[in-house]
Amino acid sequence: MKFLVCTLLTLLTMLAGFAYGQSSVHRVSPDITCSPAPCRLPNTRVTQGNRISPTAPNLAINQNNPMQMVVGEEDGSCPSGGSAYHSNDGGTTWTKACLPMLLDTLDGYSSLWMDYDNSGVVHALLGTSNADCGENLLLESHSTDNGATWSAVNQLSAVLFQRLDSQAIDNNAGSPFTGNIYGSATLFVSRNTPLVVWRSTDGGATWRSTVAATLPFTTFFDGEGYSHLAVGKDGTVYLAYMSSTDGGGMANEIMFTKSVDGGQTWSSPVQVYSASPVRNLPNTSIYVGNSPVVAVDNSPAGKSRLYMTFYNWTGSFMQVLLTYSGDGGNSWSTPVPVAPASAMNDQFKPFVSVSSTGSVAVTWLDRRDDPSNVNYRPYSAITKNGVFSTNVPLASGSSSPLFGLSFNSSPAANAWSGSTLFIVWPDTRQTGSLQQVIGGFKQQ
Repeated sequence: MKFLVCTLLTLLTMLAGFAYGQSSVHRVSPDITCSPAPCRLPNTRVTQGNRISPTAPNLAINQNNPMQMVVGEEDGSCPSGGSAYHSNDGGTTWTKACLPMLLDTLDGYSSLWMDYDNSGVVHALLGTSNADCGENLLLESHSTDNGATWSAVNQLSAVLFQRLDSQAIDNNAGSPFTGNIYGSATLFVSRNTPLVVWRSTDGGATWRSTVAATLPFTTFFDGEGYSHLAVGKDGTVYLAYMSSTDGGGMANEIMFTKSVDGGQTWSSPVQVYSASPVRNLPNTSIYVGNSPVVAVDNSPAGKSRLYMTFYNWTGSFMQVLLTYSGDGGNSWSTPVPVAPASAMNDQFKPFVSVSSTGSVAVTWLDRRDDPSNVNYRPYSAITKNGVFSTNVPLASGSSSPLFGLSFNSSPAANAWSGSTLFIVWPDTRQTGSLQQVIGGFKQQ
């Protein structure tokens, strides 16, 4: 059986590599399924053209119709500077729709989070940047046809300098706050600046904000914050973020807070881990922020266990770690590596999610296949009992980070659909072009 699976993986790698080379067509693989499981999915190109900045911060899958998926991208070929790519066939083919124009022609989208509510409506929270250093807007738009068309934008806030960090929707039937939409943003106004969580209780029509935490040192755009939201089945909202007393140069304090009243008030922050940072991705001049990601096990047997992933600089390489909490975030386990001890090249931009049956998947970008420690591939590891599965490379080939890629806004984002883990990642195998690619892994 092991020989059969290995032979299948080799064959899939060959086929996926051949398919990816067909750069003149959008559909680069004939099928995004694989059989028998376990097996790696073929690599399929999501985006089109050469003016894409693969910056999808998440992959959204409609849990009521898993054939529907959507990602948001910075896109210079759209008048608004942003687009949504959607799939109606489980990720096999993708179609682009430009997002609504902004009133100020100097504005452009810089962060594009997307998620489905329980009725199948896609809600996009959108952060903007402005060429004349004016107001940074936070906006909402939504689509009732799986991303094909979008509503006019609805403004949440306008602050001189702010960064949209994440979005989450409470789709839990047993939650007293089901239907709430949440968005977190880091404000860059002074030292002791706020980390704000926005909430809407009416489908995105109106919004209110609350300060969830205070950041001690924020003096430039990439120094702190990087917050990430998750929602438990009882409606508790969880927030992970990075804080630093020296602007991220000496220590990255991985922090946690939560709200049990629908985002109105927040608990006292808990320090999860003190991580050592590295300013730039080694062997490049690319800044990589330490962006913790939190996920909650909402499976029937999950007891709302929390998981969080981030990186730590060991002194010689960036190492992805995972920690968990079984008491609602009051205390956290000693973080453990997701890669084997033999993997001593850089690991960065991790993401974590939990399936409906309690499988925990961590995905990240990894340089272990390049002796020069430059090129990367996305990898995954899955656990259900604290023991990680063999790391699986999800790309059929390696990519170079030397195209000016912004890793701050483009993690190895994943999402579960049944027993299949999907992942989107920034890919540079197409010479001179950055693209978003989707792949994944099917469990037994």
